[in-house]
Amino acid sequence: MKGALAHLSSQFDVAARAGTVREVWWRDDDATCPGPRLARLFSLASAHGAPLALAAIPAGTTPELLKWCETHKVSVLQHGIAHENHETVGKSAELGAARPVARLVDALLAIRDRLVCDTFLPVGVPPWNRIHADVVARLPA
Repeated sequence: MKGALAHLSSQFDVAARAGTVREVWWRDDDATCPGPRLARLFSLASAHGAPLALAAIPAGTTPELLKWCETHKVSVLQHGIAHENHETVGKSAELGAARPVARLVDALLAIRDRLVCDTFLPVGVPPWNRIHADVVARLPA
């Protein structure tokens, strides 16, 4: 085990030795439609009583995925817009500095409606875990 996973595992070990319960949730990134991998993930989560949330890409999400999430009581989170890199230098980012903040916020709001279902939560999950601070500042409004 290397890096972040080893660190996470060691933190769980510390908590277990102290008798402390650590609550976690699982998230599947890049979801667009149901399939065997998602079914396996759901089965594993269910077997351990763990909640499951999907970081769904709005531009590619199918109605079948939303219906599946409702049926299985799986939370739907917004994973950017279309999971496309718009940066010309540096690390990949869809919600980075390459485009105007107002345009990004408008695009996030406009496409959010594609994800609305009974289990949708208004939670943003930035692709590549990167989001420009000015976009973050505008999200609460």
